[in-house]
Amino acid sequence: IKKEQIFQSFIADRILYRFSLSRRASLVFTQTFGVEIAREEVRDTTISTERKFLKRTLFYLQTYDRRNSVVNPSERFLSRLKLSFSGSFLGGDAGYCQEDFEFLYLFSPFESLTFALRGGIGLIQPVGGGFVPIQDKFYLGGAESVRGYKYETISPVDEKGNFVGGEAYGLLSLEIRYLFKGSLQLPPFYDAGNVFENFKDFNINLSDWYSSVGVGFRYLTPVGPLRFDYGYKLKKLPHQGPGRLHISFGFPF
Repeated sequence: IKKEQIFQSFIADRILYRFSLSRRASLVFTQTFGVEIAREEVRDTTISTERKFLKRTLFYLQTYDRRNSVVNPSERFLSRLKLSFSGSFLGGDAGYCQEDFEFLYLFSPFESLTFALRGGIGLIQPVGGGFVPIQDKFYLGGAESVRGYKYETISPVDEKGNFVGGEAYGLLSLEIRYLFKGSLQLPPFYDAGNVFENFKDFNINLSDWYSSVGVGFRYLTPVGPLRFDYGYKLKKLPHQGPGRLHISFGFPF
């Protein structure tokens, strides 16, 4: 896989070689074991960081999905866990372990009304004196996390104002998905999240998190919703307006 990822303060070029084995332990539980070798370059930035490096990673993914639909779910829950380990005995220039967990719960008291609650938490820890690549750190903001903020602008910054990511994050979202006419859905929502430079800085005081409230307009199709979400910032960021409109396809969670 060869890909370019555009972040707010830099661009990452990656050439990935990925080998994985997946198994379905049951109708609702899947596991993936794999190894990834990557040659990466960070460019177009003033951030003080490693620019070119080799990374070798072992990873494990598991998904437990009890939702009543993959495309337009309205009941039960979904959990995802990702564990990865880079460097040390694997070699390469980067060295860290990462844990990332997400949970989604859906409840529908009426046919036209669905409550959707999401929580997420992540942690990265350097291993053996290795470094954590800036593109592998955590960032929030955008249509899939804390709406109302620009993509990946909820992040620690350096002395030049560059968004440099963090080693821990927390995320919480609530939507009330109201189907008001045919395939048209009107979901008010609340998002909150924060990214911390180090795990020891992590706290669950929502008053310190970046948050937004808003409402969306969605047209449900057989393959997922076309959505328009407007989020209004409850905590401001420099050089950003009071809110932001996001246009995308599929549910945010």
